Amino acid sequence: MRVTEVDIDSVRPYAGNPRNNSAAVDVIAESIRNYGFRQPIVVDKDMVIVCGHTRWEAMRRLGMRTIPCVIADDLTPEQAMAYRLDDNRSAEFSSWDMGKLTEELGKLGDAGYDLSSLSFTSEELESLLGDDEGDRESEAEDEDGDGDNDAVCGDPGIDVREFGCVTLVLGSSDDGSVVESALGGKSPSAVVYSILMLSETFGDMLELESHIVRKVERIADMAAPGTPFYAIADGSSIAAAVGSMPAFGVDVMGEVALPLAREVHLGGSLYDRSHVSVIYGWKRGGTPPFDGEGASSMPKCSHPEWSHCPPECITHTVSRHCGRDGVVANPLGGSGDVAAICLRVGQRCVSFHDDSDSFRAVCGRLAANGKG
Repeated sequence: MRVTEVDIDSVRPYAGNPRNNSAAVDVIAESIRNYGFRQPIVVDKDMVIVCGHTRWEAMRRLGMRTIPCVIADDLTPEQAMAYRLDDNRSAEFSSWDMGKLTEELGKLGDAGYDLSSLSFTSEELESLLGDDEGDRESEAEDEDGDGDNDAVCGDPGIDVREFGCVTLVLGSSDDGSVVESALGGKSPSAVVYSILMLSETFGDMLELESHIVRKVERIADMAAPGTPFYAIADGSSIAAAVGSMPAFGVDVMGEVALPLAREVHLGGSLYDRSHVSVIYGWKRGGTPPFDGEGASSMPKCSHPEWSHCPPECITHTVSRHCGRDGVVANPLGGSGDVAAICLRVGQRCVSFHDDSDSFRAVCGRLAANGKG
């Protein structure tokens, strides 16, 4: 590969570029200021940009007169057009490993690096890293006997973050006091949770079934008779979803299979399933909320671009059974799909997370959605 330095005015943007990059130009310009220009652009034989429109515009904005480029003069016009589309599209298949992202940001912060120079907003950094300085000050005050370092909800170790209509709780849903405090003592309008991929964590399905019961039963105790429950499952975990519901007082009404796009990438790994199943039922002792429609009313198709939970299913569920004053309870917060979908549609949701890594990762995910 030969890199050639050319006059920046000799390069032309592609008039039919379908990618709108204007919001990223200032970010890339700041990156070039901080680290230099490290990635040549690609142009065709007529000096029309194939890859690198944003870098080219950033260099012009910085007042640069030349730009390094690779001249792909061996591409046909059709190949250049296809390459241009594929280069933009391929970036959409990657995702953050939120645990590693938090770790890397923490290392930079510990080294004294100015994190504000990165392209993360202050809200995103706070959600990913927490208010470490504030935590240290609080700890110092407590050592002097003057501080009050009680956690949210009045329980040590419990943390709560608000993202618009969504509340994330760092606390286990098998703790009745945590559940009651987070829900304000009110009955949830619907209980929605995903156990996708948990079958890989629990090799024994009876063990998985016991885990589900433990995590859901406290919320089920608070739910009014007739409250709908939805469990999103796959493969061998379907049996655990069906088997667990009666244990916390929910009558299983049915199962709907929802098609998925093949090869959905989840958390950097391949999630290769042709469909997921939604197991649904209602809290025993009340009128079923499904109006006799059952499976016929459930959306039949889903093509999730950013989630392995079918967004149509969650949206359908909350729109049918939750008013704006209602709340969706998610006892198994996981990677935050249910919370993210509720945030997107403006539905109140309380999502419970057992460990700090999962909690921080979902905080970062919701903040990255621009709603935090």
